[in-house]
Amino acid sequence: QAGGHYPAANSTFSRISDDITSLLPDQDCVFPYFRRYAGACVSHRYVNGQSFYYHVPKSPVGYVVLIHGAGVGRSEDWFVRINRIPMMKKLIDYGFAVSAVQSVAQWTMITRQRDLRNQDAAFWQIVAETRMDPSLPVFAVCVSRGCQYQGWMAETFEIQRRPLKAQYMSIPWGVTRQFLARSSDRMPPTIVAVGGSDNVPLVNTRSEMQPWVDEMRALGVEANLYVNKRRDVDDCFHSLCKLPETGGLEMTRELVSKMRSEGVIDSNGTIVIPLPAMQGVENPYERLIVDAYMGVNYVQDWPVFSLDGPMIDWIYQELSELQGGHRHTSDFDTAVLNMFLRQTYYGRVNALARREGHR
Repeated sequence: QAGGHYPAANSTFSRISDDITSLLPDQDCVFPYFRRYAGACVSHRYVNGQSFYYHVPKSPVGYVVLIHGAGVGRSEDWFVRINRIPMMKKLIDYGFAVSAVQSVAQWTMITRQRDLRNQDAAFWQIVAETRMDPSLPVFAVCVSRGCQYQGWMAETFEIQRRPLKAQYMSIPWGVTRQFLARSSDRMPPTIVAVGGSDNVPLVNTRSEMQPWVDEMRALGVEANLYVNKRRDVDDCFHSLCKLPETGGLEMTRELVSKMRSEGVIDSNGTIVIPLPAMQGVENPYERLIVDAYMGVNYVQDWPVFSLDGPMIDWIYQELSELQGGHRHTSDFDTAVLNMFLRQTYYGRVNALARREGHR
């Protein structure tokens, strides 16, 4: 792989980071809530000073690279955010190994070669530690700005003759028109999901992504585009009541009632308050969410932030998903899982068996 030239300051910082992180112990079971929810331990390691997390199930059928977003996005998001952990559980349950490497500098074009080398190094470290078969089919999932990098990665892998088997792009941001115009014949089976009310600057809209998806279809490649439409809050509050330790339907109904009385939603469940389009942006109306949260018996079981259990951020995440804005949603997880499964060895064998059965 071609390496770029990086300023001496970056090299110095990298050496310092390597020195510091080499002193930190490996962790083999981080994220206690995820362990209880998914029944899977996530290991934490470092590669060239960058954190990465992984889980390899018994007899894995594929390897999924997880690409986080920019802003306050981090590689651990895949195992702590309410809109990510259901997908991780589904992938692991169906035999996929998962790995999330922290980007050097939020997936910039200048550092993407370093990010790619770190991903490769993490892969071979996982192979060495777990004896995972290195010939497993490779898949990828990205969020927001990470999709700009993932598109380039998929194209690069195709040129290097180690193509991705399939990919999922959730709320892609910053994918250039030049890339969309040239890359359709180098893409694997692809699902793209956009927010129906997403108005973040530089976000990739349905009108931009649909022709790209159509071009892949015309080439015989499986490709689909889904739109996350704005919806009202119901008693289950999207998927909140279905998760362990969130109090079930009764407590979720109480939370919904408090959000209604605080003015977060109206009597029909429509979200009234404006929410920031992107993560990490303060909003004075968020205090109403906190007041609703404090009005329910969550304080004992739901700390404001915890890797050991649910957190108030989950409420904000669910509201944001339902607004159909610039937010990853768990609603398309099953479609993604099924597409990935069709590209595994067992999926291809099953497809062949079905075709033979219809003869």
